[in-house]
Amino acid sequence: MIRIVQNQEEEIKDVQISEYEKEMLLAKYNFRPTPIQPSDNLSFEEMLQIEENKKLELKRKQNGPQPITFGGEFNSNTKYDTDNDLGFSYKINIVSNMKLD
Repeated sequence: MIRIVQNQEEEIKDVQISEYEKEMLLAKYNFRPTPIQPSDNLSFEEMLQIEENKKLELKRKQNGPQPITFGGEFNSNTKYDTDNDLGFSYKINIVSNMKLD
């Protein structure tokens, strides 16, 4: 069986979007473009080395020492309350290694 497929084309019209709308869409989807920096006439190997150094630095930050919390005594304050107007109860629990009043 031979099937002939015809060419398919779709025309996409140019969309005019303001700079503000563009920034809002980028922020909505948590996208922050990386600024394009001039290469300063660097070779490909030098640019590759710079990118590798950035990746190593990021790994060092992620795998580096983390802050230690609650290494000793800690204070806790718990409050239970009810909102009669809305008809629900809630609990507030505050825990800190600082003194709570």
